[in-house]
Amino acid sequence: MRAAMLAVSEQLGEDALILSTRSIGSLGFEITAALEVDALDTEISYQDSVVSELREEDHNNLFSWHGVKFQDENLSHLSFSDILFRNVDIKPSDGPIIVCGPQGGGKSVYIARLAARMVLDGKNPLIITVDNEKAGAVEQLAVCTRLLKIDLVSADTTDLVSHICEKNYGIREVLIDTPGVSNFDFKGMNNLLHLKNASKGELLLVHPAGGDVDDTREAIRRYRELGVTRMVISKVDDARRLGGVLHAAIDGIALAEAGISNSIINGSIPLNAISLHEIMSDRRDFFPPQVPKDISREVKGPDKDLSDEPRSSVFLRQNGAFKKNVSASGAVALTKHIAAQALRNE
Repeated sequence: MRAAMLAVSEQLGEDALILSTRSIGSLGFEITAALEVDALDTEISYQDSVVSELREEDHNNLFSWHGVKFQDENLSHLSFSDILFRNVDIKPSDGPIIVCGPQGGGKSVYIARLAARMVLDGKNPLIITVDNEKAGAVEQLAVCTRLLKIDLVSADTTDLVSHICEKNYGIREVLIDTPGVSNFDFKGMNNLLHLKNASKGELLLVHPAGGDVDDTREAIRRYRELGVTRMVISKVDDARRLGGVLHAAIDGIALAEAGISNSIINGSIPLNAISLHEIMSDRRDFFPPQVPKDISREVKGPDKDLSDEPRSSVFLRQNGAFKKNVSASGAVALTKHIAAQALRNE
């Protein structure tokens, strides 16, 4: 394992991020690693790739299949270059990131991913949760913060949040977890606006893929009215069509990331013209396996052992290759990754 990690460092450099490790018996170990590309170089390469690889794609057919409606004449020649992309790269001087979105949309999981990413980059983020409504919300984040050895603060007033953010401004990154808010919840929307003003932070929307196109578009528009300028598309692995979130992107909200599995470490990927095109194409071309007609025959009873049942996986094509994201426990994956990083740094 030590020799394998040294090989990763030699080939990709010290900044390589180890995503997973596994033993393959007498053959040794298999390591999956990645290297982040500089933002400026990424933008240039994506523009070149869009011209060379996507020029002949029938964009309208692909967008139509996902439910994008072309009543607006301005959308008649829609392409991926018409969609804004802005990845999440947080610095202490940028102020807090306030993760918001509907109930059950994946906000807490995304905060855990952001925090893990920062810790692996040598940062020491602070997580503030104002979600005192959902049962187990604080405990869910506490599991992650204990593993990462970072601070978690539960705040019940905007004044307290303001004080904490002011005290940590420019010193460390601050992530704020919020309760789920429906677009019909005017009080909840006002609370988000007060929280944004008090903390002087940015609202980052986490919204699940799927759902009715018009409902999703209208819901995201309500968040845009609060000042949201970018969003993370969650639960892409559980959705077939992305029409609603695509309309929101066309309306002016920049896309940051897409959640492609339930893993904490590699559960989301940055979005750009290439990766969005591949996700949309894979969703359209994916044919799920057939389910037995009489599933009751497969169930032996309440005492049936499900430990050997196959787990569902998501296949996502990245840069022309298929990558399998194994649905492992986020906490287990995080522990393995931190241990692997520690071993490499010895």
